[in-house]
Amino acid sequence: MYRHRSSEKIVEEINYLYHNYSLRRLKFNDLLINGDLKLLEDICDNLVPLRLNDLYWSGNMITREGMSSAFFRKMYRAGCRSVTFGLETASPYILKRMGKYYPLRKLREMMKAVTLSGIQVETNWIVGFPGETRKDLFNTMKFITNNIRYIHSTSAANCLEIIPGSILFRNIGKFNIRLSSDNTWSC
Repeated sequence: MYRHRSSEKIVEEINYLYHNYSLRRLKFNDLLINGDLKLLEDICDNLVPLRLNDLYWSGNMITREGMSSAFFRKMYRAGCRSVTFGLETASPYILKRMGKYYPLRKLREMMKAVTLSGIQVETNWIVGFPGETRKDLFNTMKFITNNIRYIHSTSAANCLEIIPGSILFRNIGKFNIRLSSDNTWSC
C-alpha cells in the first residue's frame, strides 16, 4: 500500500525546518518520489513560491510516462538537484526477468531531460542477476559509456545478494537458484 501525506503538510514541514533548523539539504527517503506524479507536482508548486533558494533536495525515481522536460524544469525551480534511478542493468532480457522492463530509448530520453533541466542523475546498478551473461554485462557497460554525459554519478554498483524473504528468495525455483548453507548462491 502506498501512503503519503498531503503536499501542503509536506511543504509546511520543509518550510518549518528551513526557517527553524537551517535545513538546506533534504533527501526524500522514499522508494520513489514519482510514485504519485500529482503529489510531486503539488509539492513543487507549493515550494516554488516560498523562494527557498538555497534548499536543495533529492530522491529516488523510476522510469515512467508522464514526466516531461517541463516537469523536470519545475522540479529544478522547486529545489530538486539530484535524482537516483535504480536502473540495475541495461540488458532488456535481464530487465524483463526483473519485472522492470522499460525501453532503453525511453530511459535515455528521461535521463537527458533530467540533465538538461539542471538536475543531476545518479544511477544504481546490480551485477549478477540470475541469467545475466557477460554479453548482458557488456551491454550495460556500453549503455553507461554511451550515456555518460547524462549520468553524474553512480551511488551503488553491487553484486546481487539474495536476501531471505526477498522476491528472488521466494522464487528460487523460477530462477534456478541454488542456495548453500553459508548464504552463497549459484545458478
